[in-house]
Formats: sequence, C-alpha cells, structure tokens
Amino acid sequence: MQRQSIKTASLSFGVALVVATSAHAAPDYADLACQAEAHSAQAIARDRDAGVSKESELRKIMLESEQMPYETAMRARAELPAFVNGLYGKYANVPATDVYPKYLAYCRGQLAKGRGAQ
Repeated sequence: MQRQSIKTASLSFGVALVVATSAHAAPDYADLACQAEAHSAQAIARDRDAGVSKESELRKIMLESEQMPYETAMRARAELPAFVNGLYGKYANVPATDVYPKYLAYCRGQLAKGRGAQ
C-alpha cells in the first residue's frame, strides 16, 4: 500500500511538472527590446532633467559605445542620437519619470501594428 502511494505521489509530481513547464510562455523578445529602449530613453531624459546638454549627451553615447562590442556600438550610434534629439526637442517637456511608461506603450503599439499587418 505504501509503495502505491509513492508511485502516485511521483506521478502527481510528474504531471504537475509537465503542466508547470508547458504553462510557462517563451519570452517575447520584441517586448524585451521595447523595455530596453524605454530604459534608454528614460536614462537620457534623467540626464536631460539633471541639466546635461544635448551635445554632452551625444558625446557620452559616442564614448560609451567605444566600450561596446562592435554590433552593439553600431546600433547605439545609429539609434540613440534619435532618442536624444526627440527627448531634447519634441518631448523636452515630458518628465523623466513619465518617459519609460509612455515610450513602452508607444513601442508596444508599434509592435501591435506591425504584427497586425503580417
């Protein structure tokens, strides 16, 4: 009798394990990219709100990119200046605390539009 309950217990555990692993969704890499971009935008906005000039922010990006792997550096040099221009220009009045959620919502909206077109 005790032997049977051990089998049942291990069987129940096996079923629970299968359910738990199948219920775990794969990460959405596009959403992770949106989160990373939103963090970058917020960091730039924090510098802006702390009084860092646009030119200093652009120089900082170029200097920091020299320490990055080649592909990452090229992407940073290509994309981050647009963030700087937007956050020091059109979105200069958006406080740094609001940048992350607003950018994340925008990015996710763009993803949804792109996925809807497929």
